[in-house]
Amino acid sequence: PEGRYTAAVYAGAAEGGALLAATPLRVTEPEPQYCDGWTGIWRTEFGRLVTVQHDDETVTGSYSRVPGVQPGFLFGRIRNTELRGVWISEISSGGARLTLEGNGLFRGSWGLSPDQITNGGRWSGVCIAQAPDDQSRDDAMEAN
Repeated sequence: PEGRYTAAVYAGAAEGGALLAATPLRVTEPEPQYCDGWTGIWRTEFGRLVTVQHDDETVTGSYSRVPGVQPGFLFGRIRNTELRGVWISEISSGGARLTLEGNGLFRGSWGLSPDQITNGGRWSGVCIAQAPDDQSRDDAMEAN
């Protein structure tokens, strides 16, 4: 929990248990990370997903599943808090329906073909950082 503490190191009982060193510490709770709408960096079951929400209510993004494998891409359109679109990887593509739940979370599903949005499994994410402006632009360019 948040507060002021002292980290202390003591000698073992056989050596008399004397204080060897002490350092004051202050622990603060980090500010929660929230993405700006659909723009941000997300931790998902498919790896890191970087998305950019554009002014025309579209979203582009890319995700990396494992090192050495080409990234996958996500393209979609927003209606209220729901993103409907398609994902594309080096081996396949399919539909996606994701809902922004607030507090830096989204949940949804993905499909095994572009016209399916539920038969592939679930897709959820938690915002781990707001995408810096230069990161957003770079990743959006890769996704376009």
